[in-house]
Amino acid sequence: MTEPLVTIDDILSGKKPQVATVDVCLDTDLTTEVNDAFQKLREVRLEVVGRASDPEAEEMLAEAEARFEAAQEARRGSLVRFEFKALGRVVLEAMERQYPVTREQLEAYRAEQKRMSKPATDPPKHDVDRFPPALIAASCVRPVITPEKAEELWNHPNFSKGELAALFQTAWAVNALTS
Repeated sequence: MTEPLVTIDDILSGKKPQVATVDVCLDTDLTTEVNDAFQKLREVRLEVVGRASDPEAEEMLAEAEARFEAAQEARRGSLVRFEFKALGRVVLEAMERQYPVTREQLEAYRAEQKRMSKPATDPPKHDVDRFPPALIAASCVRPVITPEKAEELWNHPNFSKGELAALFQTAWAVNALTS
């Protein structure tokens, strides 16, 4: 059996942009509850090893599993999914040129490298304060985020550095990495 011939026009017309999602929990107390319940479940599993026919061990394990499942279910209700779609090379490169790294950021990077006695790594290529929210705004399709709201999100005191990094890394991955 031979494969049908595929032309470049077929490829160009059939290629869909990459899409990626990341979830953010709005109630971090629920994330703490999930983590605590998971840790307790691990402890109970270790405690009941070798006690397969012990009713008390079975009950302890069932209770820990139920607590963990309940915590996960409660957390799911507090998750917000961000969906990102690739912009395409031309748009991404234009954005990169629009937000170059600042002299101050390069100097801070070099000072940090020297202070930490780290081997030289690639310096930042973009303005680390302005490029991430701009890329998030440009490539987030759900929820739709204006550049102003992306800046507000990026500087909001209730979003951790890790949560913001996850949003930016997802926006970057969908735009800069291969499928």
